Amino acid sequence: MQPVVIKLGGSLYPHAASIIKVIKDSKRPCLIVPGGGAGADIIRAQDLSDEAAHWMAILAMEQYGWYLSECGIPVQQPHSNSLMIPTDQHILLPYQYLREIDSLPDALPHSWDVTSDSISLFFAHRLSLPLLILKSIDRIAIDGKEVSCITHAKNSVIPATDDLDAFFLPYAHSLSVPVTIVNGQHPDRVRAALGEREVVGTKIRR
Repeated sequence: MQPVVIKLGGSLYPHAASIIKVIKDSKRPCLIVPGGGAGADIIRAQDLSDEAAHWMAILAMEQYGWYLSECGIPVQQPHSNSLMIPTDQHILLPYQYLREIDSLPDALPHSWDVTSDSISLFFAHRLSLPLLILKSIDRIAIDGKEVSCITHAKNSVIPATDDLDAFFLPYAHSLSVPVTIVNGQHPDRVRAALGEREVVGTKIRR
């Protein structure tokens, strides 16, 4: 089965152990990108520059990553020349990699418009892999209405949503990464998504 990048949202902290167990049991090669969780929320509440807040929030992702590793999947801290398509399961510590590539043209902006959602999309694009985002919602809402699919076409209007960071959908519009968003509070849905079966959620496709 094709490897996958998985974003495990910080809001799923109470369910982390059961989610990691489902991922482990699937045996699907993956790179898990941790959310920022409560640590990022604390940083967001401070009066900080975008530069400081950006890197502090990424370090908060690493803290959550270390917590997730206690559930049995090891961490991985790649350098800019060592990011590889996963052949097994690892939890990404992204700080070192993102610091090293920060001067490149495709580096992500330093802004609260960019959170772990867009960071996970960045890594999925770099690895040419599909992205599975685990959140605490059933589907993404556009204009207050839940949708099961968002399709990007050339010159199409990019919708807005409060369920992903502001950078995500325009960024996804420019890429060809298949994205599936699933409620991680339901182990059966996570299991189905990892098995590439139909599941309640939202798909984002070009």
